[in-house]
Amino acid sequence: MSTLDRYVARTILLHFALALGAFVAIFSVIALMEELRSVGHGSYDLADAARFVLLRLPTESFELFPGAALVGCVTGLGVLAGRGEIVAMQACGISHARLAGAALQSAALAGVAMLIFAEVVAAPLARSADVQRVNAISGGRTLASAAGLWTRSEASVINVRNPLADGTLRDVFVYEFDADNHLDRYVYAHSARHTVAGWRLDDVDETSIRDDGIDQRHVASEAWGGLSLPREVQTMLLPAEDLSLRELRSTIGSLRRQHLLAHRYEFAFWRRVTTPGVALVMMVIAMPLVLSSLTPRRRGGRATVVAALAGVGFQMFNQTFATFALVYELPPLFGATAPGLAALLVGVWWFRRLR
Repeated sequence: MSTLDRYVARTILLHFALALGAFVAIFSVIALMEELRSVGHGSYDLADAARFVLLRLPTESFELFPGAALVGCVTGLGVLAGRGEIVAMQACGISHARLAGAALQSAALAGVAMLIFAEVVAAPLARSADVQRVNAISGGRTLASAAGLWTRSEASVINVRNPLADGTLRDVFVYEFDADNHLDRYVYAHSARHTVAGWRLDDVDETSIRDDGIDQRHVASEAWGGLSLPREVQTMLLPAEDLSLRELRSTIGSLRRQHLLAHRYEFAFWRRVTTPGVALVMMVIAMPLVLSSLTPRRRGGRATVVAALAGVGFQMFNQTFATFALVYELPPLFGATAPGLAALLVGVWWFRRLR
């Protein structure tokens, strides 16, 4: 990397950090306002809500990375343009492609650093935040992890290996204890679903432990009062977006071996992997925004406004398309990369027009 490349990259990275800090501050306030709705459930109070938002700041930073990359690149190059340095570079024979290459190098460095940061720092903190939140809202009766959830209902301890996003439970284990805390009954159900009449277990194997032996029976379906509402299951779920890549791969493999739907986790995996690439796409879009503002008829300040609108618009489109891809079960890789590829085509076309 030449001295010029380092200078451009340093300027862009500085403004990227400032943009990311501003984005995180704004979205943290919004997240805290949303989290206040859960205050009062169980032992969950304002301090717990603030701690939850604070622990999820690294994850929020990673999710806001592409939008911050766009705004940071535009503002950084805008500063260079405002000081006349880009015009000086062009006068010295520095092409648009060379300038774009320097910007993309800074984005690549930031992308690698953010991906490592997401795995080493963000994912463990987000998981800790989710576990503490579930524990507080449930009054200490529930423990969630990447491998499932444990909860207590009266004299029963319940382990759900695969709680699904629609509220259905798969691989439900129920351990019932007597007054002396001795195991009295053990139940395994392939699935559990909530009906108008309450919860029902399906494909149930039941084992009762008695003084004179063990009784076993199998029933197709039976009523169950283990959990109150499907919303309680939703509360216990660890969001797929908060899991690390290793945990996502492990969960995907486990679900596939059991012939269960792993689409949500596959989509989260590819979103995590491709986020640095999306940031590079944002840099490609930023270049024509700044370079086109160097013409006499345009002003550089307009580029920053357009960049902010483009960044917010892309984030909204990306989230909307993600929901669409999950609902209609589009291929995970396509669902994770389609918005970025569309933006890349627009950016390349726009950049080529400047040449």
